Amino acid sequence: MSTPGAGAGTPLRDPGPRDIALRDGRHVTLRTIRPDDAQALRQAFDRLSSEARYTRFMAPLKQLPVDMLERAVNPAAGQEVALVAVAANDAGGETIVAGARYIADAHNEGAEFAVTVADEWQGLGLATALLRELIRRGRAQGLRFIDGFVLARNRAMLECAKRVGFEIVTDSGDPGTLRVRFELRPE
Repeated sequence: MSTPGAGAGTPLRDPGPRDIALRDGRHVTLRTIRPDDAQALRQAFDRLSSEARYTRFMAPLKQLPVDMLERAVNPAAGQEVALVAVAANDAGGETIVAGARYIADAHNEGAEFAVTVADEWQGLGLATALLRELIRRGRAQGLRFIDGFVLARNRAMLECAKRVGFEIVTDSGDPGTLRVRFELRPE
């Protein structure tokens, strides 16, 4: 049962890039990931601290596996939404400083989300902006909920999720991991 939206398996219309002002006055551009972001995404992963990698992947990844990178930059239309936040760099290009995605279930009722923010960009409102954009797109897709698994020790992400309106719904059977959920009601 879906709320009005794009419907199961229907790709969403990309709303295009959007400027986000952060708490420290810097600006980033929030946009849909593209296949040509592969190298920049690998570089963004390489810049993450081991703790940031662990809190995102819940595993001690030293390198981003090629298959994971390929899937990240080629999300399945109608099932996955993948966003990046990019900042202008000194070379006149852009640097990926954060990313967020969700993957809808087979019935298009719900989706599991993930967010990653580069260490030096944390605490500026970027994760909040990314979560809100995932919620907006999930509603447009007709999802009923978005949920995700967060390490219990990742207090910053848990607080961010609560501020946005997520509820902790279960301990997921693992005392070190919590599940957060946002019920998508039509606006």
